[in-house]
Amino acid sequence: MFMQLLSKACEKYSVPIVAYALMPNHFHILIKVVENSEVSNWGKWFQGVYAQAFNKKYQRVGHLWQDRFFAKRVRNGFQLAKTWMYVEQNPVKAGLVDSQENWQWSSAFLRSMGYCPHFLIEPSWWFTPMKNEWWSEVLLDDDSLMRIRQSLKKHSKDSEEDLF
Repeated sequence: MFMQLLSKACEKYSVPIVAYALMPNHFHILIKVVENSEVSNWGKWFQGVYAQAFNKKYQRVGHLWQDRFFAKRVRNGFQLAKTWMYVEQNPVKAGLVDSQENWQWSSAFLRSMGYCPHFLIEPSWWFTPMKNEWWSEVLLDDDSLMRIRQSLKKHSKDSEEDLF
């Protein structure tokens, strides 16, 4: 259900996804903002419709997610790569799987299976030598994770502060 609604929301609001991970009690989605995309409307629609469908399926009422949708600006390059790694490594760091490719509710799983739905994209540098400067398959260290979490918790979409 999550994947079906994610696909529909991305199509409806022209929002491409770089990375995502659905966790047991929250989700992370890294979006590429393009001109004329409606990220706020996308988030409101996706989160609302998913919560309604989930509540109906499991015969419950009320809020599904602890916090409201929020967005934070991530620049291209190193910051994007580290945030992407943070999103896809979340299930490993939470102790749910041994490898990010084994978490079936994530973009890492889809890419490892060779499946690329219409909404999942790679940044322009993905197939260049720059990737080697910014990207690593090694899990992020605890200090890097702490800095990313602290930055994301600020809920400031217009912050000019670097994550690293």
